[in-house]
Amino acid sequence: MNQSLFEQARELAAKIEYVIVATASDQGQPHIASAAGLAFRDAQGVDLTEWFCPGTVQNLTANKRIALVIWDSVADVGFQLVGEVENIEAYDVMDGYDPAAEPVPAMPQVQRRVAVRVNEVLRFAQGPHSDLTE
Repeated sequence: MNQSLFEQARELAAKIEYVIVATASDQGQPHIASAAGLAFRDAQGVDLTEWFCPGTVQNLTANKRIALVIWDSVADVGFQLVGEVENIEAYDVMDGYDPAAEPVPAMPQVQRRVAVRVNEVLRFAQGPHSDLTE
């Protein structure tokens, strides 16, 4: 993994208020979400925190592969972090939580932290880019 790009992604993430989260089911059905919390924990790990929708959680339980996009759309500069989920931790529960409603809630009821091991960092832009590892 290119540590220089990882550090550039860290710097950009400090300026951007959200990250795009791409997952897929075990059958390959894609799903896109966003997360407001992204923390870089070490030279290859990041933590996402959010009230993730059930589709994201279900996908990450069945298929650990994930892609995160940090992108400044005005400057058209960004990075795609490709990796695998190491752990999913529920750490905050909405007041009035109903476990029976969890499979099909109208709104997410559990805030989760998703630990991701980043294996590859790619440049991301609307303009031409190669999607090749540098």
